[in-house]
Amino acid sequence: KEEYEKLVEQNAGEGEGIGIEVVPLHDTLTVISVIHSSPADSAGILAGDKILFINGKSVLGLNKVEADKLIRGPLNTTVQLIIKRNPNSSSLIELNLLRNEVNIPSVTSSFVIPEKQIGYVQITRFSEKTDSELLSALKDLKKKGMKGLVIDLRGNFGGVLESTLKSLEYFFPKNTKLLEVKARYKDFDTTFYSTKDGDFKDLKIVVLVDKNSASASEI
Repeated sequence: KEEYEKLVEQNAGEGEGIGIEVVPLHDTLTVISVIHSSPADSAGILAGDKILFINGKSVLGLNKVEADKLIRGPLNTTVQLIIKRNPNSSSLIELNLLRNEVNIPSVTSSFVIPEKQIGYVQITRFSEKTDSELLSALKDLKKKGMKGLVIDLRGNFGGVLESTLKSLEYFFPKNTKLLEVKARYKDFDTTFYSTKDGDFKDLKIVVLVDKNSASASEI
């Protein structure tokens, strides 16, 4: 239940908490990502930080679901973290963070490579807001002189299909077949076409993927 609720938040592109993603590595909770402008980001938490205590409770050996329960909580309440940053040091960092509403961006990086006129966009998931985030980034890159584009989907596990198809529409002429679904039962076969001419249909594109690019990323 808790994992599903978190997935729903990620798909919506917003949630409540302090803005970190943690996983247990060798029995120690480790921060793997920090959301920009979140309470955790403002407090200086970094990817790679090890969380040893949450609200005074040792979290050694704690699984991800239990850890997320401790970190999350009602809005405008405080969570205390004791963090170890340098594995070769005995010093610890104590932080008190105010839980807040957190925007979870899916387009996490965009820029134009200097002197190359090549834009770069990183999409870490496909949420309900990805198509609007991507369009905003593309318009900004175009103003900066973008002539070609690299879309980085490495590590993107997928997400919301509707937003994925809307994102694809930016790069194709009207009535282009974007996706064909072959269902187990033929009545459920579905084909999706672009509904308009994309503003960036003539842009040369390279897409980066890796073994973790799945589902919507494959589309």
